[in-house]
Amino acid sequence: MLFAYLTSYEVRYLENLNAHFIGEDIPQPERLIKLNAIAIHQMTLLTQDTTARLISGGT
Repeated sequence: MLFAYLTSYEVRYLENLNAHFIGEDIPQPERLIKLNAIAIHQMTLLTQDTTARLISGGT
């Protein structure tokens, strides 16, 4: 699942957008398409950022 790779900040951002879309009476299938496109865009930005540090499980 794509959301597993996003940070908690990004997930909260998407949750807030979803709440906004609900308030705008956007149907669930359309919200899902919009949120998925935004998440993909965020992941693209993160993977292209050469200043981003990789998180390591080791010490």
